[in-house]
Amino acid sequence: MQQAVDTAFIANSALQGGGIYAKGADVSLLNSSFGWNAAQSTGGAVYVNAGSTLAITDSIFMNNTAGALGGAVAGEDSRLNVTGSVFGANRAGSQGGGMFFSNGTFALQASTFANNSAANGGGLYQNQGSGLISRCAFSGNRASQKGGAALQNSVAANIQNSTFADNRAATSGGALFQSTCASSIGFSVFKGNSAGAGAGGGVYLNNAVGNNIRACLFNGNQAPRQQGAAIYLNNSLPVVSGSVFNNSTSAGDAIASNSQLTAPDTTRSGL
Repeated sequence: MQQAVDTAFIANSALQGGGIYAKGADVSLLNSSFGWNAAQSTGGAVYVNAGSTLAITDSIFMNNTAGALGGAVAGEDSRLNVTGSVFGANRAGSQGGGMFFSNGTFALQASTFANNSAANGGGLYQNQGSGLISRCAFSGNRASQKGGAALQNSVAANIQNSTFADNRAATSGGALFQSTCASSIGFSVFKGNSAGAGAGGGVYLNNAVGNNIRACLFNGNQAPRQQGAAIYLNNSLPVVSGSVFNNSTSAGDAIASNSQLTAPDTTRSGL
């Protein structure tokens, strides 16, 4: 196990992993800070791959950049656990302004993603594998394409007790864009998110089957030029239950779908 405790990584640079690069290793980061690190390609501050395990606890990632993937942290074919950490103002040229993760398992708990940016997945981009997001806050993240806060592709996703506020995507999925995912979203708040030229101001589900959205609040989300101010469903069959939709505006309804929608015990007002 490689450990960094009470350590600062400032203004380092590399092709991959500006501060830390780990291949097939176990890495633990505790109460550490990463600022102004840069990677030409992947993982502005940290990059792990090839079966690595990365545990991040009570740490801060600010103003890190990557030319392509994972402005602060990137992982491939690995396992990632993040608890009590902050990702702020990190940038990636392509995917995952705060974090990029592919082909593995991750858990994000009690962490904050604020003011990160990328082309897709302003705060987080996950491709394949499984992911837990619990008690997290995503605010002020930006995507010049899809998924202002997060974009997940072919993921078994579980999002619980989290808040998505004031995130922006230039096209679709102001807060969250999911494609070909089996996901559960529960007890979460989507507030003031916006899809600029596309659909799904809060959430965009694409080719999703077996998804459920339960006991969530959607307030003031916008898709001003398309449909689905709160949620847009494209070839998707979710169950939306026990949720509240309030003051969402768009060219269409708060929930727009080109497929069957089941929505018991939901409340829609101010549309």
